[in-house]
Amino acid sequence: NWNVLIGNRTANGADFAGATNVMIGNDVGGATTSGSNNVFLGDLVGTANSIGSNNVFLGANSGQGNTTANSNVFIGTRSGRANTTGQYNLFSGYQSGLMNLSGHNNVFLGNEAGYSNQTGSDNISLGSQAGYNLTTAGNNIYIGLKAGYGDVGGNSGTNNVYIGNQAGYSNTSGLNNLIAGTHAGYSNTTGSNNLIMGNDAGYNNTSGSNNVLLGNNAGSKNQGGWQNVFIGNNAGYNLDGQSKNVIIGADAGFDAIGGDNNIFMGVEAGRHHKGGNDNVFLGNQAGMSVESYIGNSFRNVAIGANAGVKLKDAIDNVFIGHMAGEGNTGDGVSGDYNVIIGEQSGRSL
Repeated sequence: NWNVLIGNRTANGADFAGATNVMIGNDVGGATTSGSNNVFLGDLVGTANSIGSNNVFLGANSGQGNTTANSNVFIGTRSGRANTTGQYNLFSGYQSGLMNLSGHNNVFLGNEAGYSNQTGSDNISLGSQAGYNLTTAGNNIYIGLKAGYGDVGGNSGTNNVYIGNQAGYSNTSGLNNLIAGTHAGYSNTTGSNNLIMGNDAGYNNTSGSNNVLLGNNAGSKNQGGWQNVFIGNNAGYNLDGQSKNVIIGADAGFDAIGGDNNIFMGVEAGRHHKGGNDNVFLGNQAGMSVESYIGNSFRNVAIGANAGVKLKDAIDNVFIGHMAGEGNTGDGVSGDYNVIIGEQSGRSL
C-alpha cells in the first residue's frame, strides 16, 4: 500500500489498511485503519488517528488525539494535540492549537498561539500566545505577542482584529473591534464596535462601545464611555465614562475629567475642561482652561486660537476671535450669557 513505517509500535493496529502514509517515530499512527496520505513524524504523533487522511503532523505529540479529521498541518511539539475532528487547520509552534477539538479553518502560528481554542473556527493568531484563551469564537485576527490573549475564563468574542503586542489582551466577549497598536485596547472585555489605533490607545476601555480612538494614548483611561471620537496623540486621555464627545487634536481634552456631547478641535483645545456638556471649542487652546480650576461649564462656544482659554464654571457664552474672552486674571472667566467677537475682545472679563 506504499506506506513508509519506521519505529516501535508504529501503525501497529490490527486493522491497518491505510495507503501512502509516512509514519516515523515511536507509537505513531497506532490506531490507523483506513487513513491515507498522512505524514506523521515524531514520538506519539497521530496515535489516535483512525480514518483521518491528508494530514501532516511534525513534532512529538502533535496531532496525538486526531481521529477522523482531514487536511490539517500541525508543526511543533504538542501542536494540535487534542484535535479530534477539526479540519483544514494550520498550527505551527510549540503547543500551538493544543486544545483544539473541532475548530476548523484556523491558522495559529507561534508558540502557544490559539492554545485554548476548542471549537472556534476561521481564526488567525500570529505571535506567541496570540489568542491564547480563545475557546469558541470565530472570525478573529490576532497579530502580535499575546494579542487577543483573552480572559482565563475564555474568549468568545467574534469578528475582531487585534494587531500589536498585547492589543486587545483582556477580551472576553467584545465583538467587531478593530484595535491596532502596542497595548491598544488592552483592558477591553465586552466593548464592541470600536476602532482603536495607537500605542496605549483605549488602554483601559472595558465595556465602552462604538468609539473611535486614534492616536497614541487617545482615550487611554476611558472605561465605559461610548460613541466618542478622539483623534490625536493624548486626545481625551483622562476622560472616563463620558459619551458622545468629539475631541480632535494633540492633547485636546488631555486631562478633561467630565462632560458629554462636547466638541473640542485644535491642539490642547479643552485640555483642562473640568466638566459640563454641549460645549464647542475650535482652535488651538480654545477653551483650554487651567488645571487648577474647578466647576462645570455648559453650552459655551469658543472659536479661535486661545479663545476662552481661561474659561471656568461658565454658561452660554460665545467667544469668537483670537484670544477672545481670554480673561486677564488668575480667577478665570466665569461669566454667563456673553457674546464677544473680535481679536482679544473681552480680555478683562
